Amino acid sequence: MKGTRICISDALNQGKYIALVLQAKLLGLVRTEVWQRFGSTNGEVGQADTNAACNILHRLDDPEIRRYTPYRKVKQILQNRLHASEELIPKSWMTAPSGL
Repeated sequence: MKGTRICISDALNQGKYIALVLQAKLLGLVRTEVWQRFGSTNGEVGQADTNAACNILHRLDDPEIRRYTPYRKVKQILQNRLHASEELIPKSWMTAPSGL
């Protein structure tokens, strides 16, 4: 996003502005989720053991993932859940409203 151009623009396209606001909100949600799960947004994991322990605790009551489920199967289950959750997001959230 080009924040500087938006701040100093005289003729701001409202459709693009609304799309950027939506994008910023979604990125904020993703960043919050990453911080809560991993404690970092740059991919660095300070303590791999702590991260693994948190994953195990989060999955204790999971009916599909057990302690000795192979990691490839866990990855597939989590990817399927991600795709299913993406389908729940209304398409109208992903596009700017028309007529602006």
